[in-house]
Amino acid sequence: MRHKPSLLIFSLFFFVLTFAVSQNSFFWDTIHQASKHAQWYYENNFSHIIFPDSGNPPLFGIYLAVIWKIFGKSLIVSHFAMLPLLIGIVFQLHRLILRFFQASTLWHVGIMLVLISEATLLGQSALVSPDIALVFFYLLCMNEIMGRRQLLLIVALIGLASMRLRGSMAFVAIFIIDLLLNTLDFDKSPAITANNLKDLTRSFLRVSKPYVPAALLLCSWYAYHYVQAGWFVYHPLSPWKESFTPNAGVGDYLHSIKMLIWLFLDYGKAALWISLGAILWLRARRRITVDTNAIWLFIFVLVPFLIISPTKLIYVGLMGSRYYLPVFIFLSLFTLYLVFNLKNNILKYSLYSLILTSLITGHLWVYPERLSQNWDGTLAHLPYYELRKSMINYIDKEGIPHESIGTTFPNLASMKYTDLTDDERTFSDKDLSSNKYVFYSNVFNEWTVDELAELHQNWEVEREFSNWNIYVKLYKNPKVINH
Repeated sequence: MRHKPSLLIFSLFFFVLTFAVSQNSFFWDTIHQASKHAQWYYENNFSHIIFPDSGNPPLFGIYLAVIWKIFGKSLIVSHFAMLPLLIGIVFQLHRLILRFFQASTLWHVGIMLVLISEATLLGQSALVSPDIALVFFYLLCMNEIMGRRQLLLIVALIGLASMRLRGSMAFVAIFIIDLLLNTLDFDKSPAITANNLKDLTRSFLRVSKPYVPAALLLCSWYAYHYVQAGWFVYHPLSPWKESFTPNAGVGDYLHSIKMLIWLFLDYGKAALWISLGAILWLRARRRITVDTNAIWLFIFVLVPFLIISPTKLIYVGLMGSRYYLPVFIFLSLFTLYLVFNLKNNILKYSLYSLILTSLITGHLWVYPERLSQNWDGTLAHLPYYELRKSMINYIDKEGIPHESIGTTFPNLASMKYTDLTDDERTFSDKDLSSNKYVFYSNVFNEWTVDELAELHQNWEVEREFSNWNIYVKLYKNPKVINH
């Protein structure tokens, strides 16, 4: 196999990363989407396939529960359950690079390094995350629709469609891309005639065949779920129903658009756009046409973006960087392809260095605490785990009841779900008028500016632990405690 060093280097990298984070608790949405789902199947011995509070396809939760049944339920087992998927992503990226780049081994490693360094992918790689499984199946599907291996494509499509609601959307994106690959020819006239309409129909029917098993399975799941539960994705009492609240007016939509733009600039991705702008300006100035590979890579960016974005713009609580992982990967590939094919070596190496440096240092970006950020989409959150342990040890040492301490997501779940222990104690929801204590960290987003001002000005810091730019603080409420 060509460029084996790249495969070995990045497979080893993910092994080391997995080992380094293997004692980290479940974090952010993985507490619900991975731990709680898997524990439901694990504790019920797979006798109930429908999770009480989720309408999503159950494949990832079942996978993790099966791994626990075989190797035992622990954090290290959970993290290493991700390693085959991470190495699978390396192999699929390797195949994409071979397909689009006539590169030396050194350049192959360099391209892979940029793809792996993107903050959302690397941040999710440090978690027990269903989005890593989704990325693996998505990349496998992309390679198989270009490689024309239908049996493996069928398997990959079933895996993708069974990987939460996002997988269903990705399934649609893959189908559209596959249809375009089988119908578009950029070397011929795009004029529409009766004959090529017939050809389009035949292509549609031919392309659709591998998608039928996954589509039937997906439809069967949602129909069965509706019959059994009476609802689809969420129900009126769902803890995340507010995420599906529609935007109310122009101001809300403009805010969503602004946040979407920021997702594509955040954590160093602005360098991709700077590089794209510079290259496209040069090409336009010199009237250099874009080759077919570049057009296809752009299509691979555009299609999933158009499929994913409507729900993110319509609803107020669905704007997360991990939803766009396939888009980010192909945006990086598209940009790197244009950079790699520059004739000017000085500009080529300068733009590559800018992109790589920007993406790597993007993991150091920590905003002021009044600004929310996607903590599960960056390695910047990694110090939090040990700081959290230190604070919980202090709380237990001082004998402070957990229920007297207010806090927010992602610190509200019991350690049964975060740390896979038998400890089912939980902290209380924050209520500054009644909480005796507050467990606060700058990785918690659910604090208003006024609440932070109240906390800092009128509460006392009982204990603080910090590392790098991350900190946790235990505040006590003098008004409540003194009375």
